[in-house]
Amino acid sequence: MPRTSQLTRGQRASKVISGVEKRFPRRETYLLDGKPYSRDEIVAVFRDAVDALGAIQAARAALAAAIAKERATARRVQALMPRIVAYVGERFGSSADVFADFGWKLPKKPGPKTTAAKLAGLVKGQATRKARRTMGKRQRKQVKGWVKQPRSAS
Repeated sequence: MPRTSQLTRGQRASKVISGVEKRFPRRETYLLDGKPYSRDEIVAVFRDAVDALGAIQAARAALAAAIAKERATARRVQALMPRIVAYVGERFGSSADVFADFGWKLPKKPGPKTTAAKLAGLVKGQATRKARRTMGKRQRKQVKGWVKQPRSAS
């Protein structure tokens, strides 16, 4: 049996409520699945379903609003963070103790690269290109080969 959407279930419950209120006399008892129900009890069950679905919709709207607010705040924090780090560094000095007070690590300054390190990086990069069969624009133009044509359906 396919699942019905919350919107559909809410509409169905609302229609059942209006139908029960219109067609069921108030003073009678109704035997449903071996259990007696009054008209008000039947309406209360379906009204609870409508209220529960309304609560879900309100909670989703509140969640969406909270997420939007958090994202806007995160953008503001992200824009302000480098400025505050720079200000703290200028004002109090770039020591590990000062940065630790703010929960930051002291930024590392890159040292000069040695010739051996540059050569190792170049060799590693070439090995990666070869393993991944990565080619530049001119290398791709030099590739000659044939393309296997698909068989015709005749």
